[in-house]
Amino acid sequence: MFKKYQNKIEHSLEKSAEILSGKEGFTDMEGKSLTKQTDNVISNNNYLNQQQIIDNLRKEYQNTTKQYEDLVNKISGNLTSYVDRVNPKNQYLNKVVQFTTGDICYVTSQGIVKYIPSSDIWKSTNISQSIQAKLNIPYLKAYSTPGTQIPTNPPLISGTELQTGQSVGNEGSNVFVNKFLPSDITPKYMGCYAANSSNDNMTFSYIDYRQSVQSLTRNDTIDQPRNNVRNIGGQGRLINKVFFAYEDPNRRTTITDTLTGRYTAVGSSASGTSVKPMVSNLFVNSEFLYPQSINNCARQFHNLQEVGGMVPFVSRECYSGEGSGGLAPTGKDADVEGYVQDTLAGQFFWQGFKTSGLASRVDSRGIDLHTDIQLDDLNGKTKTAYVQRCWLEVVRYLTIVDGHLEVFYA
Repeated sequence: MFKKYQNKIEHSLEKSAEILSGKEGFTDMEGKSLTKQTDNVISNNNYLNQQQIIDNLRKEYQNTTKQYEDLVNKISGNLTSYVDRVNPKNQYLNKVVQFTTGDICYVTSQGIVKYIPSSDIWKSTNISQSIQAKLNIPYLKAYSTPGTQIPTNPPLISGTELQTGQSVGNEGSNVFVNKFLPSDITPKYMGCYAANSSNDNMTFSYIDYRQSVQSLTRNDTIDQPRNNVRNIGGQGRLINKVFFAYEDPNRRTTITDTLTGRYTAVGSSASGTSVKPMVSNLFVNSEFLYPQSINNCARQFHNLQEVGGMVPFVSRECYSGEGSGGLAPTGKDADVEGYVQDTLAGQFFWQGFKTSGLASRVDSRGIDLHTDIQLDDLNGKTKTAYVQRCWLEVVRYLTIVDGHLEVFYA
């Protein structure tokens, strides 16, 4: 009985405590305790997570501000270093300097240190043949990397090595011509474009292209391939690359019917979804360029990428005609500016061979191009002439002699 009465008193005290904790007398219009409403708001919102987000944002802002300040300081430092380096008061500009290790370099007017590999190269240039300044630091291997800062006062920057016959001394100089010589005056060239002090000629190498064209008549049936071997020239020349493709000459009369017009590189004929592969190779200097002739479109695409120096931006279907289905079919809704898209299939089948790795120039026989390809008939004709166009990338030289240009093959 006593225990039952004690539980009743305890229950009454808990109810009174609830009233006191709710601050009796502070209620809203509906009579609900404001304290309980506040407790509900706090319990329904996780302020700890929100504070963590704010702290993370504050930390990210501080990191970004620090990066910005570091970048500003770096730019300011680089600008100051550049101004000090190219300042005419820089004691090392346009001078031959020597490190404590005995290494000799030339400092250009831009404060670039060019290492002199040998005395022969030094003698072939138009710079001073004596040491004009000595540096109290050793020449480190790291200075062989262009752009490395050398801790002199002011700091210098390492550059590329000095080359045989290289003309230096006018780096960073701009030339403005505002008047021509009168026609009655014959100019006298005073070592312009001087390669060195004893030879005022200068030689440049550049790339030129020679085209070889042949008309090929397709055989009577599509199942019979056209095997062709022909000489494309290059005798006695330095040939870096070879490009070739087959052209559809009939597109000249139907130029308004296709997106590409007459400029195409026709691929092999197709049978359903498969394309009959073309086989190709080069015979140069008494041997084939590849031990096995290339007959895979993916490998031919890879060779073209190697020769061109970048990936051709055409799809597989546009290149060789394989992987059909990517181009929209014929139809009004599939046209592009009035031209159908599916005519692009197999119209970018360019081929390339890289020959710059040959140990010597092409011999007197020249280069033979071997191809084995099956071509579709054009306009329903069983005997149709295709045009095979081939380009040789040839190395040539240009020499300036007394102000006159002379061009010759390498």
